[in-house]
Amino acid sequence: MELELQARSQQSQRVKRKAPRLPESAKTYTITEIASEYDMTAADMNAMLSHLGLQVKCNKDWVLNPQYEGQGLAIPTPFYSTKDRVRTLEAMFLKWTHKGKMFINNILEGLKAEQDSSSCKIITLSNQPIYKSV
Repeated sequence: MELELQARSQQSQRVKRKAPRLPESAKTYTITEIASEYDMTAADMNAMLSHLGLQVKCNKDWVLNPQYEGQGLAIPTPFYSTKDRVRTLEAMFLKWTHKGKMFINNILEGLKAEQDSSSCKIITLSNQPIYKSV
């Protein structure tokens, strides 16, 4: 019994310690987190990235366009649901690495620069961005 109490005490001490902070380069981001930084919805951001050719929708899963695979931009991540203690794979989504987030940022900054120079106007219609020359 004494050994069990010691084990529980050690376990609770381990839980109380703060988890080490990951370096920025090791973090991953959902599309919702990235989109919120640009006052966009995840659906709008996904549609824009799809329109720009960065990702494609395959059935109900978002995957990187093959030309961007292997560059460390995103990690395919499963989304599971649990019902009646049965875990079911619902879909795959992308978790973006810091490198991927910066890549998206560079794309959007480039689009903003184009829009600011009045050469391009971005309009969102039914969650699909449409690019029109001005």
